[in-house]
Amino acid sequence: MWANRLRNIVRKWVLKAVFKLNDSYAEVGEVQDFIFQERASMSEGDAAKMTVSLKVDQKTKMGIVTDVKNALRKSYALKINYSATKRGEK
Repeated sequence: MWANRLRNIVRKWVLKAVFKLNDSYAEVGEVQDFIFQERASMSEGDAAKMTVSLKVDQKTKMGIVTDVKNALRKSYALKINYSATKRGEK
């Protein structure tokens, strides 16, 4: 019985993706609000040129990246820049 409870807790923890938006930790559900707030604080010209940069660690699961991309798509943040380091670099 306790093994099943532990398994459920671990599943919930793993499924909860936490990452950084600027300097604050966030979850996927917070991406849309963040993008809308950032756009609202910009001039109309800058908002039209807004590009989101994703710097993803090589150990990050693609499912998390896909979830973030879908949230960005829903908030109409369609210009995305990806950055990474070469293998072996830190």
